[in-house]
Amino acid sequence: MPRRLLVLSLLTLLLLAPASTAWARGDGWEPLNNQPFTVEACGTTVDATFPMDKEYQQVTTDAEGNQHIKVTGALKVTLTDSATGRSVTYNISGPGTSIAYANGDFLFNATGRNLLFLTPEQAAATGLPQLFVTSGPISVLFRADGSVEVQRLGNHLQDICAALTG
Repeated sequence: MPRRLLVLSLLTLLLLAPASTAWARGDGWEPLNNQPFTVEACGTTVDATFPMDKEYQQVTTDAEGNQHIKVTGALKVTLTDSATGRSVTYNISGPGTSIAYANGDFLFNATGRNLLFLTPEQAAATGLPQLFVTSGPISVLFRADGSVEVQRLGNHLQDICAALTG
């Protein structure tokens, strides 16, 4: 009998352990599962990987069809210049609350440390680098037409283009 109880206890632990982190976040929180990707930025090809990805999101849709997205957890990104192999790693854990509007606009709101990517045109229009990490409150509206409006910029900005290519 004690052996059966031990086996059942271990089986229960093995089955519940992977889900325990998500359950600890409460109802509606789902893992984000960030995937590696490549982007042309800063005059080079940049590979992005996630050595730590424990980020979760909760998405709700309002009556107008806008999606309200809450993101929290722990996330680190490594960005590598594929031509030189030079890389940098940042903690970009946020958290954030953003809105994907039904008209195609996207409002990015966050605090903490966050990574942003801009097109060359958006970078030129705002005077910001194409890739940067901010600390502190930030609010950026990405319009469906491709334009961008910086409503609030964090307390500290790190130019990733300079870090990778400098």
